[in-house]
This record gives sequence, structure tokens and C-alpha cells, in this order.
Amino acid sequence: MLQPPRTLLFAFTLCVSLGFATEAQTQERSALWGQNGELWAPTSRLPDFSFAGYRRSEKQPPMVPQTAIVKDFGAGGDGETDDTHSFLKALAKVEKGAILVPEGRCKITQILTLAKRGVVLRGVGPTKSVLFCPESLTDIQPSWGATSGDKPTSNYSWSGGILRVR
Repeated sequence: MLQPPRTLLFAFTLCVSLGFATEAQTQERSALWGQNGELWAPTSRLPDFSFAGYRRSEKQPPMVPQTAIVKDFGAGGDGETDDTHSFLKALAKVEKGAILVPEGRCKITQILTLAKRGVVLRGVGPTKSVLFCPESLTDIQPSWGATSGDKPTSNYSWSGGILRVR
């Protein structure tokens, strides 16, 4: 069996005993969360999404009948072509029902708002129908604020994202 050279073993022992930190150990911890959540409090700035979802995720959402397919409005779903306007057209035209997002990668570059009661977007599966948003929300629609410590922060932590439901 090969033995490591004594100088290498000594150097390793010295680094460990002197407390040289690894890269993972030197990463900054969240001032709001801490290392293991010890800084979180119900009154903190971190929201509690425990009850997110339709009816607190205690009931299945109703099955809305499909009334349109976003490809009928021009969406390509190839991940290269910007499909935003196809989604906007579908959301403007459909009055009620599900707009099917077929399998593919749809590139979205503007905020989409579902504002009509009873209109939903429905994909064919979590890894099959993908809305791809290559641009930062703060580039699409700047919304900056400051934390209580006057550090710049995106207001998107507290508001809608690329897909909004009103």
C-alpha cells in the first residue's frame, strides 16, 4: 500500500488544524436567513409560502376545459423564436378556458398577465411545456427598492414575476 509523502500529510494536517476554510465554508450567509434558518422570524422580510396554491393546496384546482392552443396564435416553442406576442394574443382573445401550451420551450421576453376570470395556461407536463425567460425582470421592467439597511433590492421578491395572475 502506498503511503502519502510525509510533507503532504503534514501540510494537510496543518491546514485543517489552522482552520483554513474551504470555498464552501467561506460563502456569505443570508442576513435574513442565516446559515440554517436561525435568523428567520415570522415578522422578517422573508415571506412564508407554506399555504401557497389553490385552496391552500388542500384541494385540486377545477379542470377548466381547453379552448385554445397557443401555437394557433403563432407560438413556435423552439426556444429561439420569441413567443411572447403569441401568448399576449391568446390571452387577449380567449374569454374563458384553458390555453394549451404544447410540448416545447417557449421564449418569453415580456410580462404576461392572466387578468380574466376562468382563463388559465395549461402545459402538458412540468418538463415538457417550458416557459423560458432569458432576460431579467429588472431589465424588462425595472423595479428597484431598498432594504431596511438601504441596500438595493429588486422589488420582484415581493411582487409578480414574468407570469402574473390578477
